[in-house]
Amino acid sequence: EQIDRAMQKIQATKAFETATYSLLGKGEPYRLEFNCTKGPVHQFGIGFRIDTQEWASVLLNLGLNTNRLKGSKLDIEAKLGQNQHANIRYALDIPAVPTVNAELNFFNYSGDAFTSSEDLESNIMRSDMYNMKYNGYKGSVYLSNIKWTTMDVKGGVAYRHLHTKSILSSFNTGSNGPDLNDYLSGNFFSAFADAELYTFDNKYFPSKGTDLRLNAEWIFEKNIPITRLDFKKVFRLGNPVAIITDIHLRNVLRQGTSICLSNVIGGSVAGRYIEQQIPFIGFNKPYWAEDHVAVANIDLRVCPKKNLYISALAGCIHEAPTFEKELTDFSHLDFGFGGQVGYNTIFGPIKANICWSSLTGKVDYYISAGFDF
Repeated sequence: EQIDRAMQKIQATKAFETATYSLLGKGEPYRLEFNCTKGPVHQFGIGFRIDTQEWASVLLNLGLNTNRLKGSKLDIEAKLGQNQHANIRYALDIPAVPTVNAELNFFNYSGDAFTSSEDLESNIMRSDMYNMKYNGYKGSVYLSNIKWTTMDVKGGVAYRHLHTKSILSSFNTGSNGPDLNDYLSGNFFSAFADAELYTFDNKYFPSKGTDLRLNAEWIFEKNIPITRLDFKKVFRLGNPVAIITDIHLRNVLRQGTSICLSNVIGGSVAGRYIEQQIPFIGFNKPYWAEDHVAVANIDLRVCPKKNLYISALAGCIHEAPTFEKELTDFSHLDFGFGGQVGYNTIFGPIKANICWSSLTGKVDYYISAGFDF
């Protein structure tokens, strides 16, 4: 186990093309020797995905000194397609101290989204579909590569400018709420801390491991604390069968603040369209939820042959306007059910799912080929 942990650290640097080890000697104590071959210092990558939501998307990446063990590194990434984003990150690695990072992100999203509201005449919840345009940028300075027990920790400060172009009658801030322009747009300066434990053996179809992420952020201008927990774990039930549990909690600890900071649920990929987006099996479009949400997904997956994965999926959403109601009021829950077939290729996974949720009352589907980005 100690050797495996050491090998994982060496491989995670991405500085070596190959890394192996040998145990030398005829008896204890043995001498452990690592054999590493240096890889390319710079990198260039291109990714392609086609799906039923964005059609074709292309990801371009250029890394200068990305795979050096120390010194300055620059990483540039751009996504082209219906929804665009660009990311520039500078990092300074100095041995024995945390990595210093400066990062700038630009993003633009346009597509269908929905909210739910109560029909006062019938007391029945209904979903309102609309087209949303959401864009902005985020700059951050932070320290990373901070080791805390088995988790990687990073922390720093960030500045966001966010703007939502759709003006929706279904969002009601109330007489004591913020100004509508303030509700739909905003400039936010914050301090944040993240901690992550990641031990999956495969990003798309893991057969073992845990993915645990903790996040806390304080928005200075509005004195808003935001907390988030994401926990995903694989439980093996023999060689071909596994259960993957996926739990998310996010709390915006002040009511009626801004739609830009609100909870967003939907789709199979966290953060694909909006930074705070939480995945859910029941529907593939973003859903703007209450300030306090708990989301649970479960995946019963079978691997009948190599690289082929068939899943039965289920999920549950609990949302509340206050933290107290999140803990005490479980009178209304929304559920989602679905099935998925996936095939893992060297060009990225091919996935097709069909699902239904009690929130929309509709059947939805999603087909994609290529890596997630």
